[in-house]
Amino acid sequence: IQERTPSGLVWNWNVIRSFLMVMIPPQISMLIMFSCGFSIISRCRFISPSSTQIHTQLLKALMVQAAIPVLFIFVPLGLQFIMPLVGSSFGRAGMATSTFTSFFPVIDPLVVISFIPLYRNNLRKWCNPAFIYRVR
Repeated sequence: IQERTPSGLVWNWNVIRSFLMVMIPPQISMLIMFSCGFSIISRCRFISPSSTQIHTQLLKALMVQAAIPVLFIFVPLGLQFIMPLVGSSFGRAGMATSTFTSFFPVIDPLVVISFIPLYRNNLRKWCNPAFIYRVR
């Protein structure tokens, strides 16, 4: 972020500007998503309690599901974009970013299954050996 010049250390504004251009848009989208989510939760008091429970579960699952691309795609690719600008080499960090990016399709449905009890309970029922034996 700083570079040496004959007059001393100077901020490299191109690197800082590039970093901000990569990291701020996902943060803005996350902020909008969470503010809309909390607004929806606050308006749930006008519907029935069972519907409120289902809506809350789905909203939590969708918020986490929308945060997964930020964690597993935007941040690693942002780091991969920033590393050459700050003079760092990829090495193992390049392998880690590609690995995190490939985990996204695997983790995304697991979040929905873990956050929504109906899906989670059905999966437990289907994985039960007695149920599998009965289906055969």
